Amino acid sequence: MSSESIIMYMIGICLLFTVIIFFSDKFKVVGKFIFNGIIGSVCIYIINMFFSAQGIFIGINMITFAVAGLLGIPGIVSLYIINAFL
Repeated sequence: MSSESIIMYMIGICLLFTVIIFFSDKFKVVGKFIFNGIIGSVCIYIINMFFSAQGIFIGINMITFAVAGLLGIPGIVSLYIINAFL
């Protein structure tokens, strides 16, 4: 391995660490959104298991995932309220 390639690898690693540090806050926001969306989808699934016999059912799709991810529990409750009026 030549000294030029070692220097290039070191520069690449430094750039990678710089990008990770720069975007770390944004990764946290995206991770929190995905985590809340997954937890919200599981909550919708559990509620659907109990109330599907009464005709109360919310489908799990990208829109309900986004509502649960952005708004959390109030978003899930609002989905069921909107379903009741429609």
